[in-house]
Amino acid sequence: MQNRVEAESICLNPPLHELAAKSELNYHIHLSLDIKMEVIHFALRSIEWNKKRQIVIVCSQKDKDAYVGLLNSLGLVAKVKHESRWVWLKGADLAGAPSISFAHCPLGNEEALAGYCLHNLRFIASGDYLTTKALLVLKAGLTNKDNSLVTFGERNPDPKITEHWIKAIGAESKSLIDKLEALIGILRKGKYEFADEKVCQEYLEEHFTNLGLRFEREYRLSDGRSIIDFFFPNSGIGLEVKASKAWNKMGVYRQCERYCLNPEVTGLILATAKPQGLPEKIEGKPTRFYYLGENGL
Repeated sequence: MQNRVEAESICLNPPLHELAAKSELNYHIHLSLDIKMEVIHFALRSIEWNKKRQIVIVCSQKDKDAYVGLLNSLGLVAKVKHESRWVWLKGADLAGAPSISFAHCPLGNEEALAGYCLHNLRFIASGDYLTTKALLVLKAGLTNKDNSLVTFGERNPDPKITEHWIKAIGAESKSLIDKLEALIGILRKGKYEFADEKVCQEYLEEHFTNLGLRFEREYRLSDGRSIIDFFFPNSGIGLEVKASKAWNKMGVYRQCERYCLNPEVTGLILATAKPQGLPEKIEGKPTRFYYLGENGL
């Protein structure tokens, strides 16, 4: 069970979602909320952190009907009005503003999203649905206390801002270090044959698969020439394995440096059959060393 918990901490990104739900900054970030229930859970967590919050979900009419259906299925709805666009949750002030509202922005009428100048108002908007103009209208409304905009879906309508605000709400460094340490913990739980590098990688692959981790083996990075032994796409952590005891330490360091120069890699672990130190950071990215000899068969 402990292994499963550690594995989930690498595969998922709850720290960022949770900190975004809690934060009172006027931020705009893009989250990987891949299914409608995840969008609803994020909205509910935002309200749990501050009962005064009102959520406006910007989506299509079809998606709105699906979201209202999900809220009903959870048994949380106390009242629905105005063609199901206003939803009051159980425990809310039924004479006050709705807990969750739905807004649409037909092409050419994006100004319909203007005018939400309220404290504690949070927009959650489908990146696949928003036009560039609609995004500008929403961002212009982030002027009062606890206003924020979270976009979701496959399309990030404004990727430049995401990295800035992730750092601002304090999620990046904390969650990434936690995930590096969690992966080291998972490595310690396995047993490996490291006389042959390919065999060792097969043991690692089996170990990760049994824990349900999402990973890519022999992953080609975006520079087109670097292939790292294991890559965990949800966190951006790379794992390089050197099972043989014969290699050039400087050559290995240069290889690690090349990986860390790639924007896909957020952190790196070097697992080797003989001790080799690494600096705490390479190119500004956190690194860890793991000695495979601790877990030899």
